[in-house]
Amino acid sequence: MSHSFGSQLEASDVLKARFNPIYEAIADDVEADTGVRPAPEDIYPMSCVRTAVFAGTDDWTAWRDESALIPAIAKAKERERLQDALERDGDSPEARAMAKRLAEMTPAQKLSFARQHGLTGAAKAQNAATGKDRTPEETAALIRQAEALPAGMRLAFCRKHGLS
Repeated sequence: MSHSFGSQLEASDVLKARFNPIYEAIADDVEADTGVRPAPEDIYPMSCVRTAVFAGTDDWTAWRDESALIPAIAKAKERERLQDALERDGDSPEARAMAKRLAEMTPAQKLSFARQHGLTGAAKAQNAATGKDRTPEETAALIRQAEALPAGMRLAFCRKHGLS
């Protein structure tokens, strides 16, 4: 009968004593790298941790090879990849794939996705547009463009160009 790693840890004080320092070291490193401290359950899937706990060895230091199994690290890597794609102005396969993915989302899903991945900075930068260096003719042209857009897009367009 097989038991999960977590239940085996709970059942054995020896395994707990071996696991705790390993968890603390990995959690400290992950927190220093990502700012998020993983839960003990987040490192259970890592085979190097399991092997070190069951064998009683110190050979768990290769955990970074399996770091994608830790949700906090996977999320941070995804955020970095998305940020890089956005900074390249959409001229990459990743940006095109992201554009396709975003096109299939509802507005609420897009907002939730942006918040989860910390990508709301671009919208804040667009909101800061003032339009003070624009001529009245340029402003009128932008207003005409805005009038042709649907209501939701019109608001974003006006904010982006400082027409609020």
